[in-house]
Amino acid sequence: MCKCHGLLAYNIEDYSFGKEKFCNFLDNLSDKVQGKKVYMFIDNCTIHHSQLARDKMKEKNIIPIWNVPYRFEFNEAIEKYWAMLKAHFRPLLLNMMLKNPGPKDKPLNEALRQSIDKVSRDSIPTFIDRGLKFLKEEAEEINRQRLEKHADK
Repeated sequence: MCKCHGLLAYNIEDYSFGKEKFCNFLDNLSDKVQGKKVYMFIDNCTIHHSQLARDKMKEKNIIPIWNVPYRFEFNEAIEKYWAMLKAHFRPLLLNMMLKNPGPKDKPLNEALRQSIDKVSRDSIPTFIDRGLKFLKEEAEEINRQRLEKHADK
């Protein structure tokens, strides 16, 4: 997600997401931005710290910004976008499953793709702005506390 471009890239995976799949995602993202430098806020999942992923980020000019422990305020953009996706996805998936209840049908990926295509991305910049504002306020408070601490010495 990007303030300027909204949803830039995503991967839908059938099974677990490992470091190789993460590196494929990084390739996809780099292609979307045509190799421009990307600053990626990223959590501390083990696969993100793998040497393979670090090498790929360096190769693709992706600068990781390691996230602090989870806080909704910092992740509002992705959390609210996921909430909108889920609100569209769940009834769609249920409807697809009821129409074709056979065990061979796997409508999960199709329902997810349709949801991503249908859910508005217009609010993403606003969500990102609020998250960035909160981060700035937190940083200013930390700096204020540091200055006070040093002034006391």
